[in-house]
Amino acid sequence: MIDLNEIKKTLDDDLELFRRIYMDTHGLVVYAMSKEVSEKYKGCTIEEVFNLYNNIVPDDYDSELLKMAMYGHLDNMYNRIIRRTINDENRNSK
Repeated sequence: MIDLNEIKKTLDDDLELFRRIYMDTHGLVVYAMSKEVSEKYKGCTIEEVFNLYNNIVPDDYDSELLKMAMYGHLDNMYNRIIRRTINDENRNSK
């Protein structure tokens, strides 16, 4: 399995790119693209999404939007895994 710390570091490193693209893009475009990416990659593992994310080179508007939407999807997946792990640890410690 992929190291979740590596994913978190990548997300942290790309946060400013994500913010810039988000601020320069109309909210409905962001929403639509994020929904499309979530649907398209909902059956993928976090490792698959991470690899896809890392292969996107944001060199034009469309690729920047895709990178931003993939960032959000990857961040959501990461947070779900972390929450699930914490919940499991809490259950096991009782």
